[in-house]
Amino acid sequence: MHNDRNSVFKAEFDKGILNLHTRGITVTNGKPGAVFISGNGRCFFNTNSIQCLVSESEVETFLGKADKKTFLWTDGQNCRLKWEACLLRNNPGLTLKVSFYNGSGSSVKLKDLILLDTGKDNAACEGGKKGWYLSTLTESRRMGALDEEVPSQFEITQEICGAFKCSMPPVPDEERFMSRQVRSFSDYMCLYKDRGNTGIMMAAVGAPEADINIECHIGAERIGFKTASEMSGVLVEPGTWRDSQELFITSSPYNEAVTTVMKWLAASHGSRIKRGPVSGWCSWYDLGFDITAQSIDGLAQAYSKKYRNDIRFDVIQVDDGFQAVIGDWKYHEKFPGGLEKFVKTVKSAGAIPGIWLAPLIVHEKTGLKQRHPDWFQKTPSGGDAVVKTNWGGKSHALDPTHPEAREFIKSIILDYKKQGFEYFKIDFTLVDAESEFYDKTKTRLQALRGLYALYRQLLGEEIYLMSCFITFTRGSMGYADASRVGFDSCALWRDPNPCCLYDCIRAAGYASFANGIIFATDPDVTYLKPRDGLTEEELRTWHSFVGLNGGITMISEPIQNGQYDNYLRNFGVITPDSPEKAISLNGACDKEHKLFGFSAKREYGNFATVMLWNPGEKPAGMALDASFLEEKLGNFHVWSFWDEKYLGVVRDGSVIKDIAPHGCKILRLTPVSEKNDPLLIGSNLHISMGAAEIQDFSVSSKHITVKLERSGAKTGKLIISSGRNIELHKAANCVVSSVKQADKGIFEIEISQRKKDLCQEIILSFAK
Repeated sequence: MHNDRNSVFKAEFDKGILNLHTRGITVTNGKPGAVFISGNGRCFFNTNSIQCLVSESEVETFLGKADKKTFLWTDGQNCRLKWEACLLRNNPGLTLKVSFYNGSGSSVKLKDLILLDTGKDNAACEGGKKGWYLSTLTESRRMGALDEEVPSQFEITQEICGAFKCSMPPVPDEERFMSRQVRSFSDYMCLYKDRGNTGIMMAAVGAPEADINIECHIGAERIGFKTASEMSGVLVEPGTWRDSQELFITSSPYNEAVTTVMKWLAASHGSRIKRGPVSGWCSWYDLGFDITAQSIDGLAQAYSKKYRNDIRFDVIQVDDGFQAVIGDWKYHEKFPGGLEKFVKTVKSAGAIPGIWLAPLIVHEKTGLKQRHPDWFQKTPSGGDAVVKTNWGGKSHALDPTHPEAREFIKSIILDYKKQGFEYFKIDFTLVDAESEFYDKTKTRLQALRGLYALYRQLLGEEIYLMSCFITFTRGSMGYADASRVGFDSCALWRDPNPCCLYDCIRAAGYASFANGIIFATDPDVTYLKPRDGLTEEELRTWHSFVGLNGGITMISEPIQNGQYDNYLRNFGVITPDSPEKAISLNGACDKEHKLFGFSAKREYGNFATVMLWNPGEKPAGMALDASFLEEKLGNFHVWSFWDEKYLGVVRDGSVIKDIAPHGCKILRLTPVSEKNDPLLIGSNLHISMGAAEIQDFSVSSKHITVKLERSGAKTGKLIISSGRNIELHKAANCVVSSVKQADKGIFEIEISQRKKDLCQEIILSFAK
């Protein structure tokens, strides 16, 4: 059995052992297995000394037809292990799935189903480790070059706990946590070189069954993989089967592989993209826990009466600090009248009232844990699975599979729904991997998804649900309209504390491929102006990531105090989102996503918008590498957004000089017209520079007509390349204050007083 698609992926099986040869990577001696707990203690289903039965068939998969090979082993206790490998005909890849049958006379607890175990040194990279890059699609500090030594998971946890000034959680004394030579990732692992053209990706796909843990053992010369479907100790009764999560292994180029995985997950787990991303205001980074009814009502009133024509808030959301105590969701004494006035004001302004909730978490002050200890997540030994200290004292997590705990959660959601909230930000959804659930048939992933299914059922189809995790997760796919994809974006550039903008950029870049396919991604808030030590360059870099990402776009400043009036345009240029969503253009080998952008296809002419940013401590030049873009540009006009400057006609590979430390350049790349026709080559009305705010651009023998959408800032400029001089003919629903030549054949059209509720049209004439 083999796949010879372009000779880049060959899989061969010899007596139930997988040998895999892909583009640049060789894997040998790959085997399945299982780990379970019975009356005899911890047991391993080892296929080494057991004869297997083999069958073959043709099956249909998400990626079309595949050749399926099934291996079946039966041990002395009549337990069985089934390993299914589907070799894809239309993709250089395969899928693996393991099923366990309990043929014994008693129940067992299933810990892991091993999808692929090569041992520690039965895989090798072409040319050795140099040049290969190991990464994932979720937030992780363990990404990096294969020949680079990165801290162990234990060391990283230590550093983070030190930054948060909290006690260390229990860390299992296992190699994957303690060793620097083992890098462990959840659900996704990418090993590539050559700018993502050579390598493999492993990813969880198919029906949602369980989390997958993927380990890469890094030796002096060789590597090894161990990939396990984490079954959470689910109870498997005698005479029943239990399936693993399906694993996809592909040698497609990185960007193609990630896009395939996202589309597969959208099909198997569900997607919610109808509502799209929203923009707005969140209270957390204003006053944190210290919000009051006056501060919240003041913001809502100011937006309603003064600012709604200047900026667009789809949502105005109250965050943590309004409640009496976590787990007792009555209002704090700072909110004597609750939030009824706030809800009415927000709705009257045409926005959606939003609320932050953490329904799974209960503080010890409530006494609920003392009254109903069985409602809470426990470890197999009976200890507390989740202990948090964010609100002083101890807080614990409810068991999302317990019927009475679910009724308690239900009452919280329905109460705030009844109060008129139509945007729910659900936080602290802590379903622990070590928990033994009330429903002993549920894995951690299934318990989490069951909770989000409950949320969606209670909220209905129209209420917006934002899941607030610190990582990109399958837990809320199909239920949440949007999902946080990283830590909090505190106004801090880089720190051991992961709630800093540098780490947020890393997380948002990797999750960008899910944006608009599975849900809207939320990188967390941006800021209108520098604060708390952030430099202008650092803020521009983060602001640009948020804007080009095209997902949730929120700010948190107290605009009602009038100190931000001169900075509101910074929010205007990133709202609403662009139809095109930026992706990390070299994500396979660049954890900092120094090249981030998109190609835009339009009838009047295609272009690209790209961001180059410098994570270093000194000014640096960076090559403008457009080879990642779908549109092959050749020679192109370059216009720089933040500089408001035309950089001339350049070629792919040209160096953009003097990018400030932690700073960026946002560039529009427009192919030069072979016929010297007039071209739109820039805009500072929106950070997408034409993708969001330009409806159409047309040229006749006498005129250039620009039609603008209701997007972007109220004031700004358009940049047009024309071999003939141009002047204003007329404008509708805006004011054109000037048309001036900025460079040879380059014209700037200054626009103001755009009517935000109406599209605008500008007609320019060729000067005689």
